[in-house]
Amino acid sequence: MSQLLAEVHVAVEDLLEVADMSISTETLEKCQKEHGVSELEIEEAMFNASGPYLVDDRPKNRTKPRTHWVISETASGRVLKIVFKPYFDRKLIYIKTAYEPDADEIEFFNSAVRAAQGEENGN
Repeated sequence: MSQLLAEVHVAVEDLLEVADMSISTETLEKCQKEHGVSELEIEEAMFNASGPYLVDDRPKNRTKPRTHWVISETASGRVLKIVFKPYFDRKLIYIKTAYEPDADEIEFFNSAVRAAQGEENGN
């Protein structure tokens, strides 16, 4: 679990302000070829995401703006991890990759969700 360092960083409301999603041709091809994930599935999972949105804070993965990720489902129920960079000033989400998360990533994300819900409820 320690390899999956992250923190809850961005409020859902902030990301909902981001109007457009962008994915490069190269990234989309990689998602399709290596992970079997289509552009429509990425869009569906982002639309269905309800946060929290986590920051990838591992030193080798630090970017500007910081890389965020979320685990969400497509319309057909496929679970995907979407990795992206939000550009708030341009109202843009730039997709870095999307794939089916492993068990450790799902557990880490679920722990963050539980922690965020506890904070919201004053626990």
